[in-house]
Amino acid sequence: MSKINRAFLKLKEKQTDWGDVRILNTCVAGKHYGKMTVGKAFKTLVSRDDYDTEDFNELLDFAYSLTCEKHKK
Repeated sequence: MSKINRAFLKLKEKQTDWGDVRILNTCVAGKHYGKMTVGKAFKTLVSRDDYDTEDFNELLDFAYSLTCEKHKK
């Protein structure tokens, strides 16, 4: 299990009212993951019910952009 997967599952337990996209974005923010790593995690962890398939590329690009930003706690 990858670091993203572990962080995702841990945060999902704590933040039961958050959607999968928000949880993934929080987990990757400021972590400097590659686009392929973020994409694989997105496809694996985010329920297809949480987003419209036509928005996939935009959501993935946004999640990847967060990896390059400083994570604010």
